[in-house]
Amino acid sequence: MWSYVSASAPRKAVDLFQEIDSPNVECFTTLAKAYSIMRKPDQAIAIIPKMRRQGVQPNIRTYNALIASCVRGGKLAKARQLFSEMLVDEIRPNAVSWNIIINWHVQQNSGPKRLADALQAFSDMKASGVSPTVVTFTTIMKAYAKSGLLNKAEEVFAEIKQSLPVKVDTNVYNTLLSAYASKLDWRRCLELLDEMDGFYVSDGLSLTGRLGREGENDDVKSVPSHSQSFSTRRPWLSDDEEGESFGSGSSQGIPFSARLPDLDDEHERCKPDEISYSLAVKACASAGRPDIARELFDEMMERGFYPPPSPAVVSLMAGYAKIGNLSESFAILKSLKSWGVFPEERMLSSLMHGCLMADQPSLALSVYAKFKSAKYSADVVTHTLLLKSYGMLGELDKAFNVLKGMKSSDRVAQPNIVTYNTLIEICLRSGRRDFALKALDLLLEDKRAVRAIDRNTFAALSVPVLDDYDSAAEKSSGLGGIGEPALYGTDLKDGKDRPLANIEIDPQRDLEYFVDVLKKIRNGPAYPSGTFYRAFLITCEACEEWDLGARLVKEREMGDFVVGKRDRKMIRALEDAFRARSVSAT
Repeated sequence: MWSYVSASAPRKAVDLFQEIDSPNVECFTTLAKAYSIMRKPDQAIAIIPKMRRQGVQPNIRTYNALIASCVRGGKLAKARQLFSEMLVDEIRPNAVSWNIIINWHVQQNSGPKRLADALQAFSDMKASGVSPTVVTFTTIMKAYAKSGLLNKAEEVFAEIKQSLPVKVDTNVYNTLLSAYASKLDWRRCLELLDEMDGFYVSDGLSLTGRLGREGENDDVKSVPSHSQSFSTRRPWLSDDEEGESFGSGSSQGIPFSARLPDLDDEHERCKPDEISYSLAVKACASAGRPDIARELFDEMMERGFYPPPSPAVVSLMAGYAKIGNLSESFAILKSLKSWGVFPEERMLSSLMHGCLMADQPSLALSVYAKFKSAKYSADVVTHTLLLKSYGMLGELDKAFNVLKGMKSSDRVAQPNIVTYNTLIEICLRSGRRDFALKALDLLLEDKRAVRAIDRNTFAALSVPVLDDYDSAAEKSSGLGGIGEPALYGTDLKDGKDRPLANIEIDPQRDLEYFVDVLKKIRNGPAYPSGTFYRAFLITCEACEEWDLGARLVKEREMGDFVVGKRDRKMIRALEDAFRARSVSAT
């Protein structure tokens, strides 16, 4: 049974259980784990009465499997109830039991509730007399990180390193690396990576401090301290970038054999794994430093992580594409075979996205055709980029055909809200308000995507129109917006971005467009955004539709539009003008 569960074949484990005449507690526990994987909490809960009828007493592992099954199935109240049942059976919840609950709060909740519930469960755990483990602390770090409180995550990190019963492992560092990578803080990621090379644990005690003090530990060879090794291992940082805390160091890298001391078997090195390197590569590449990302990538392979993990390859390709260095991205693609890495969808989408950022939609189509000829499947991201490529070339019929194909494909390539937002925007950029309305109708008919309509959708419905008006104002005044740079749009002849000062606007056409959009979305799942509201008011002003504009202002005051502080500041004078005109007319 356990072999089937380990092989992600829970159904076979359940079938095998039915053939066992006298199952013991381990069989029931494995059955509970199978139901957990299958997300069938009700069947899992029914195991306890069945065990009692057969005279089998559940143990802590059984209860933990049942709690995990309830949590995975969204039945947190039942999971809490199992805690009480454990006490009735004179079984005390252990750290695993609590970790399951805490992790559920972190993964399933969002916003302040995520953090509050996770911390409450953490407090309850300690109050019950159960000592937190490294998994517990790591999960709390995730809660703080996901709430944007990296300083608090760092405090927990420091607490782990100072806690004698808890040993720091690579997962702890990877949790913090992931948080900083998402914030594009590549410098902190490099610090953590260096610290992992110089951080050791022996009976829970950090030896880092002794590594940097020559002569104090004859058993450990002298290596640079964290502040020194950071600059020597990372020669790409200038003195200004490093700051005083990192020291000046050497401009040459140190080979691994010289950088890592020989340790006795009793010492456990907390060293970077492929996830650590992948996260650091992602942080550097996404922050516009693919040069540093490549250094780390090569270092990772030097260290034995070969073939390199796909996430690191994808991040590196995307990083070069982001700064317009497509030649290096394609060079990485050519190196995949020699590295033993198989091309995949994310690599295709990274290349296509880079081509579009470089205003080369035709090249993006060529990349897609090459992958397609090799019979690689394409996901929703790739199809959305394909749709955008056709749109940038002005081939809207082909863009709609891509959407049609996505809707008839498997679930992996089904269109999402980003797909529809992209299609709407490229239609407006092409000057085809009618096609944009057609795309909106298709979105409203998609029962899954329509639930995800948000401010980005309203931005797609209005920003291209705002760009036209701003560009027209720039043309007539010779200046851009007040305190703002000139806005740019796409010239569909060659896909290049350039100022749209030669655009001919049609206020009446745009007014009819906004009226039609408002009718369609009036009863939708989200209120129109401030960007949409501002574009609508500007169009009313251009058409001198003062009464309609005044009605929109009243509707905004009643809460029918969600207008943030930034948009409210931009439209204050415009709203006052409509109020004044309305009063004057009355």
